[in-house]
Amino acid sequence: MNNNKFKSHAMEIIFPLVLFGIFAVMSLFLVLIGSDVYTKIVDNSNDNTKIRTSVSYLANKLRAYDSEEYSVYVDNISGVDVLVFEETVEEYSYQNLVYYYDGTLREVMIQKGYVFQPEFGDLLLKDVTGFWLEANPEKNVIAFAIAGSDGKQQTLEIAYRSGDIK
Repeated sequence: MNNNKFKSHAMEIIFPLVLFGIFAVMSLFLVLIGSDVYTKIVDNSNDNTKIRTSVSYLANKLRAYDSEEYSVYVDNISGVDVLVFEETVEEYSYQNLVYYYDGTLREVMIQKGYVFQPEFGDLLLKDVTGFWLEANPEKNVIAFAIAGSDGKQQTLEIAYRSGDIK
């Protein structure tokens, strides 16, 4: 009888410990899965925020250049499609170029006629999979789209009221 009593007492101790162990392991798995999901959500949110910020930046730049004293157009310079913001200051023409190069969205300001070297532009957004530009001079509209590393893209069309689009 003593042996059965010992087995019964051992089961009273082992069963809660095993149950607690299973609970602890499952809790750990739940935390790991949750942290992975949270990390993916945060990364997605950051990517979307970066793209939206870049789209807003370009939209505000286009609105700032919506004047008869500036020229805005889409061009292909050195094999790169660029959005050109052109202005004249004291008889010199300057071009502010926004373009996609080597997986990044970049911007550079050069004097018109100088050699454009896309690798020297300032970084606006990295991990970009595409940047598309389209100008519609008949409607005075410029459209562009930026695609992030996840392939999702933000598109915007801006209509000019005062300046002409080439």
